[in-house]
Amino acid sequence: IAVTGHSLGAGTACLLAVLLREDIGIDVVAFGFATPPVIGKDAALRCKPYILSVVHHTDVIPRASLRNLLLLSRLMDAVLQLRQNQDEESAREGVVDAVKQVVSSAHETPTDLYVPGKVCYIFAD
Repeated sequence: IAVTGHSLGAGTACLLAVLLREDIGIDVVAFGFATPPVIGKDAALRCKPYILSVVHHTDVIPRASLRNLLLLSRLMDAVLQLRQNQDEESAREGVVDAVKQVVSSAHETPTDLYVPGKVCYIFAD
Protein backbone atom coordinates (compact mmCIF):
# COMPACT_ATOMS: atom_id res chain seq x y z
CA ILE A 1 0.00 0.00 0.00
CA ALA A 2 1.23 3.51 -0.82
CA VAL A 3 -0.36 6.65 0.60
CA THR A 4 0.34 10.20 -0.43
CA GLY A 5 -0.82 13.74 0.21
CA HIS A 6 0.01 17.42 0.06
CA SER A 7 0.20 19.81 3.04
CA LEU A 8 -2.44 18.76 5.59
CA GLY A 9 -3.13 15.69 3.44
CA ALA A 10 0.58 14.81 3.60
CA GLY A 11 0.51 14.97 7.38
CA THR A 12 -2.57 12.75 7.40
CA ALA A 13 -1.01 10.27 4.95
CA CYS A 14 2.17 10.03 7.02
CA LEU A 15 0.26 9.49 10.27
CA LEU A 16 -1.87 6.84 8.55
CA ALA A 17 1.29 5.08 7.35
CA VAL A 18 2.71 5.05 10.89
CA LEU A 19 -0.54 3.66 12.31
CA LEU A 20 -0.90 1.00 9.61
CA ARG A 21 2.71 -0.15 9.85
CA GLU A 22 3.46 0.15 13.56
CA ASP A 23 0.07 -0.64 15.10
CA ILE A 24 -1.48 -3.05 12.59
CA GLY A 25 1.60 -4.46 10.84
CA ILE A 26 0.58 -3.63 7.27
CA ASP A 27 3.46 -3.01 4.84
CA VAL A 28 2.92 0.59 3.70
CA VAL A 29 4.94 3.49 2.31
CA ALA A 30 4.05 7.19 2.33
CA PHE A 31 5.02 10.13 0.16
CA GLY A 32 4.25 13.55 1.57
CA PHE A 33 4.61 16.87 -0.22
CA ALA A 34 4.90 19.98 2.00
CA THR A 35 4.36 17.76 5.03
CA PRO A 36 3.74 19.69 8.26
CA PRO A 37 5.36 18.67 11.55
CA VAL A 38 2.93 16.07 12.91
CA ILE A 39 4.92 13.55 14.93
CA GLY A 40 7.42 13.33 17.79
CA LYS A 41 11.15 13.20 17.12
CA ASP A 42 11.69 9.51 17.88
CA ALA A 43 8.78 8.44 15.68
CA ALA A 44 9.86 10.82 12.90
CA LEU A 45 13.28 9.18 12.83
CA ARG A 46 11.89 5.67 13.20
CA CYS A 47 9.70 5.98 10.08
CA LYS A 48 12.55 7.01 7.74
CA PRO A 49 12.57 3.63 5.97
CA TYR A 50 8.97 3.97 4.76
CA ILE A 51 8.09 7.70 4.66
CA LEU A 52 9.51 10.29 2.28
CA SER A 53 8.60 13.93 2.91
CA VAL A 54 9.38 16.36 0.09
CA VAL A 55 9.87 19.99 1.10
CA HIS A 56 10.38 23.04 -1.14
CA HIS A 57 13.18 25.06 0.41
CA THR A 58 11.01 28.17 0.98
CA ASP A 59 7.79 26.43 2.05
CA VAL A 60 6.58 27.60 5.45
CA ILE A 61 4.23 24.68 6.20
CA PRO A 62 6.94 22.11 7.07
CA ARG A 63 8.42 24.70 9.44
CA ALA A 64 5.13 25.69 11.07
CA SER A 65 5.57 23.82 14.33
CA LEU A 66 4.21 25.27 17.55
CA ARG A 67 7.79 25.72 18.77
CA ASN A 68 8.79 27.70 15.66
CA LEU A 69 5.68 29.88 15.88
CA LEU A 70 6.48 30.61 19.53
CA LEU A 71 10.05 31.57 18.55
CA LEU A 72 8.72 33.84 15.81
CA SER A 73 6.37 35.51 18.27
CA ARG A 74 9.21 36.09 20.76
CA LEU A 75 11.42 37.47 18.00
CA MET A 76 8.70 39.84 16.79
CA ASP A 77 8.22 41.10 20.37
CA ALA A 78 11.97 41.69 20.73
CA VAL A 79 12.16 43.59 17.43
CA LEU A 80 9.12 45.72 18.31
CA GLN A 81 10.76 46.65 21.62
CA LEU A 82 13.93 47.63 19.77
CA ARG A 83 11.92 49.86 17.42
CA GLN A 84 10.12 51.54 20.31
CA ASN A 85 13.23 52.16 22.39
CA GLN A 86 15.83 53.04 19.73
CA ASP A 87 16.22 54.97 16.52
CA GLU A 88 15.84 52.99 13.28
CA GLU A 89 19.55 52.48 12.63
CA SER A 90 20.30 51.27 16.17
CA ALA A 91 17.25 49.01 16.11
CA ARG A 92 18.38 47.49 12.80
CA GLU A 93 21.78 46.71 14.29
CA GLY A 94 20.17 45.15 17.37
CA VAL A 95 18.08 42.69 15.38
CA VAL A 96 20.95 40.21 14.95
CA ASP A 97 21.55 40.17 18.71
CA ALA A 98 17.82 39.76 19.33
CA VAL A 99 17.69 36.76 16.97
CA LYS A 100 20.68 35.15 18.71
CA GLN A 101 19.14 35.70 22.13
CA VAL A 102 15.71 34.30 21.18
CA VAL A 103 17.15 31.27 19.39
CA SER A 104 19.62 30.46 22.16
CA SER A 105 16.81 30.56 24.73
CA ALA A 106 14.84 27.92 22.83
CA HIS A 107 15.14 24.41 24.18
CA GLU A 108 13.85 21.21 22.65
CA THR A 109 10.87 19.77 24.52
CA PRO A 110 9.22 16.34 24.37
CA THR A 111 6.10 17.91 22.84
CA ASP A 112 7.93 19.35 19.80
CA LEU A 113 6.67 17.99 16.49
CA TYR A 114 8.74 17.11 13.43
CA VAL A 115 8.28 16.35 9.74
CA PRO A 116 8.14 12.54 9.55
CA GLY A 117 10.47 10.19 7.71
CA LYS A 118 13.29 10.98 5.34
CA VAL A 119 13.05 14.65 4.35
CA CYS A 120 14.09 15.64 0.82
CA TYR A 121 14.56 19.38 0.27
CA ILE A 122 13.96 20.72 -3.23
CA PHE A 123 15.96 23.78 -4.26
CA ALA A 124 15.37 25.86 -7.38
CA ASP A 125 18.03 27.85 -9.23
